[in-house]
Amino acid sequence: MLSDERLYKLKEVVRKRQWNLTIVLENVHDPHNLGAVMRSCEDIGIPELYILYSKDTHNSARYIGRNATSGVGKWITPFFMMTWMNVCWP
Repeated sequence: MLSDERLYKLKEVVRKRQWNLTIVLENVHDPHNLGAVMRSCEDIGIPELYILYSKDTHNSARYIGRNATSGVGKWITPFFMMTWMNVCWP
């Protein structure tokens, strides 16, 4: 059972999320960089992140994303895209 104070804090955090700000990353191949951006998004309340891989890479986009998102996956929804068309019109 949550205390009234804790419940109030949780509701305030959800109310202050920034749904009107969109972050798009393109061809980020270092999972540490991707993880750092995701943690920053979590810190300032950005709930979605678009990750675009428009170039072939030896790394799998899903593998990089899965490793980088392990700690913030429950607060941020990453969308993996392969073309700009998918980012503009999901």
